[in-house]
Amino acid sequence: MGVDIQDDRDAAEGFPREFPSPYPHIYDRDAEAVASLDWSQVSPTTWFIDQRGEIVHQRPGAYASRDQLEADLRRFLLSGYTNELFQLNIEAQKLLDGLGLNFFDDV
Repeated sequence: MGVDIQDDRDAAEGFPREFPSPYPHIYDRDAEAVASLDWSQVSPTTWFIDQRGEIVHQRPGAYASRDQLEADLRRFLLSGYTNELFQLNIEAQKLLDGLGLNFFDDV
């Protein structure tokens, strides 16, 4: 899940269009959601949460490249997925974006 606490809502909604991902994103204006995740107050911080709701990886700091982000996605969350399914998820997100739909909800 992606949680944006720093940007305004428009910038937060633009991130998944620029960096499509197979996971939902939320806008956490008051940082209440991240506080519940034992946040170290480094922004950005990335958490990968598995299907059981357990944090399987926490990365403080920005990813230097999309390749690094995708490598961590494959390593921590998509090890059971094929690359083809990963690409289908990315294409589905692009399609939703083209229709003006997204996964954003206020927390």
